[in-house]
Amino acid sequence: MAATSMSASVESQAVQVEEMKHDQAAHGEMPFIRFLVIGGGLGLLSLLLIRLWQGEWWFPVGMDATTPEFATYWLGLLYVEWIVLIAAAIIGFTSYRKPCSTCAVQRKELGRIDPEHELNHIGKLWATVAVAAAFGFGVSYFAEQDAVWHQIVVRDTAFTPSHIPLFFYTFPMLIIMTGVSSWYAYNRLHYLYVGEGGKGIPICYLLFPAGGWFLFANVAFNELGHSSWITEELFVQPYHWPFAWATYFFFAGFALLFKTVPRIFENLGEIAQQASTEAKASS
Repeated sequence: MAATSMSASVESQAVQVEEMKHDQAAHGEMPFIRFLVIGGGLGLLSLLLIRLWQGEWWFPVGMDATTPEFATYWLGLLYVEWIVLIAAAIIGFTSYRKPCSTCAVQRKELGRIDPEHELNHIGKLWATVAVAAAFGFGVSYFAEQDAVWHQIVVRDTAFTPSHIPLFFYTFPMLIIMTGVSSWYAYNRLHYLYVGEGGKGIPICYLLFPAGGWFLFANVAFNELGHSSWITEELFVQPYHWPFAWATYFFFAGFALLFKTVPRIFENLGEIAQQASTEAKASS
């Protein structure tokens, strides 16, 4: 009799979990693999399109920022970048501004979060960091390109074919995506960092996006220094040192991710155990 009751309880719990999974698929968040493919793909595609645009238009109309052609081809690109940045920031903030409702229902009904659902949250966090890393690659690429551009045209205005993708797209997008990563961790997985019912803000939440802000701030200092005192683009110039220091902040991204690694293995173990229990119950 007890075995029958236990079997019925396990079966009832399995049905509840399946119903929640179905509800999540219908109304929940995008699966992390799809998010990674779409977010990473669109990010890399935007960088590729900008690079192709540069190759087509930087020497014909990109040498003089005062011409009407420059305003058409390069300031036009700048405005498109701003639209993309604003859209990404709004979507990133509004999508994860509230805790996950599915997690709340599962905690209430089951007393815990379903392992597969939590794995999707962890995967989404890793995916946001991966997209941020893609724009980090864009920053490094366009920054090196900008140094080469300065060697060709010496110093120039804030709006150039290399500055427009660097200062007004990849840097802000890096800041946005590192911020979205920390925002997602705070609103979806905060209990992994502070414990169940814990309070406080882990410093990795702050340091990860701070790296982007530090880099961006030093860009202004770097441009001022090169324009006013030292024009050469030598790596050892004092204006370049903070660029190296700022990259250390991005190591906080590893703290953000590695804190979730134990839960990945715990969830995989729970999923395997649950599948084994359901198989025994059905037989």
